[in-house]
Amino acid sequence: MKKIMLTVVLAAMGMLLQAQEVMKVELKKGETVEYKVDDVKRVYFDTVTPSEEDDIKTDYLIMFVGDKEDIVGTVVSATSENDFVASVKGKTVTANHAGATFLIVNEKHPVIIMVFSLKTSIPDPVLKWGEPKDTIKAHHKSGSIYKDDDQTLIYKDCGDATAIGYSFDKNGKLSGAAITVPSSKSATFLSYLTDRYLIYPEKQSDGSYLGFDGYDEEHITTVISYNPSDNMCLYLPYSKFKKESESRKNLSRMLKEIVFEDE
Repeated sequence: MKKIMLTVVLAAMGMLLQAQEVMKVELKKGETVEYKVDDVKRVYFDTVTPSEEDDIKTDYLIMFVGDKEDIVGTVVSATSENDFVASVKGKTVTANHAGATFLIVNEKHPVIIMVFSLKTSIPDPVLKWGEPKDTIKAHHKSGSIYKDDDQTLIYKDCGDATAIGYSFDKNGKLSGAAITVPSSKSATFLSYLTDRYLIYPEKQSDGSYLGFDGYDEEHITTVISYNPSDNMCLYLPYSKFKKESESRKNLSRMLKEIVFEDE
């Protein structure tokens, strides 16, 4: 048995990955795999693996949305912790949306997957739900502050975004966010969003479209509402969206309609 710590530094890639909780998956032999992504674009992978050797040569893949790459070595089985970020069929990995996940190959070999978007001129809002304003300020890296009061924080001139705003609840915790771009960037904005979210094709009553950062309720943390008429996108934590939406059944219907498995 051996302990492995793999650190991948990706500071030059230009995409801010939001911090995630440590994820765990149990291997069939009783071992535990853990990973997390921090805000300086490092991946920490900490695991104990069985001692027997295999011929898998891939420990991590750095990909862009839409890429396909093969795992090097003899692949008997492979599963993804989050198909929304990257899926695997046979030995071929497909990068679906920007983010980080991992595969378990041959029931024991972990492979980190980092997926980036080429659409980086529009910065990502800091979606640290439930965190205080000071934390958001510490992680927001673009533009200048336009407004700052008890329940609002707005930055202007954020790259290709006109403004990025944050709202806070009565306890001063992040409860919503918004981003707006000029009309000249509307096509770029849509590509930016589809690289990161699954957009539900049915227009809502207010003319907006909903999007999710996962294929299922287990993985969804953020829901967006994109309105092409004003080039604005609103962000809500999934927990808040569930309370305010018509029903969980309605959300499940949307997910079933927009998620398609390969035949």
